[in-house]
Amino acid sequence: MKKETAVFMPKKMMTFYKLTLQFVGRVCASVPADPNVLKTWLKNRQPNIKPPGAKSPDEMLESILNRIPDMDAENKEIAQRTLMVFERFDKAYLCVRSNTIRAHLKDCARQVQKNFIGRDNDEQGMVNRFINCVYPEIELRDEIGEGIILFMWEGKPIEKNNGISEKLVHVQTSRGPINAIKHFEYLLRPSLSCTLQVFGHTIRQSHLEWVLKYGGIHGYGGERSMMDGQYTYTLEPIGKHEEAKVNG
Repeated sequence: MKKETAVFMPKKMMTFYKLTLQFVGRVCASVPADPNVLKTWLKNRQPNIKPPGAKSPDEMLESILNRIPDMDAENKEIAQRTLMVFERFDKAYLCVRSNTIRAHLKDCARQVQKNFIGRDNDEQGMVNRFINCVYPEIELRDEIGEGIILFMWEGKPIEKNNGISEKLVHVQTSRGPINAIKHFEYLLRPSLSCTLQVFGHTIRQSHLEWVLKYGGIHGYGGERSMMDGQYTYTLEPIGKHEEAKVNG
């Protein structure tokens, strides 16, 4: 697995933290295995206004299809369009996209600001600072350049899920309510680690701690309504080279 090269920013421009999420139970997959369902899923998640340089749904579809497992056509869950899977790096290692960690932190920051900090506190602008100033450092990229973070178990990348679970779901359609059985891959007590890059000095370590404490209860990944994806965390300030680095 090749590590990314980096370019250097002026000294003291970035602050770095080593972040590890240690899941306390199950973490569940949330990416549809069926390409047709995946395309609809991606389209529904697109913002109304496409940011400059953002990938189209078709580009995102191609990217994720390269990382979902190559399941046999006889797999009944895929035929029923109900299986959720983890993405794979190099067709082998279970992983998540780096931008999902960033999205998780931003979502949790919104809740912390709204429900804990409040409107009249000095920390009112924390969400905007998270959006503009907090980035996972990308150490692995797939073949088309997307940042990847590997699931780990006892210091080693994970190559196999711990099982496939099922859940009865109730869906409201134009024809009325229907019931279906949803299937999803899961892992037991894995970890995810990355380096967080914080631009400038407007986000203190205490801000990150607030967000991660909430995030550990809120959960990461699929099936959060079942309280899956909960985690404990470690957050350690780390030193870099004489000049702080970010990936180019």
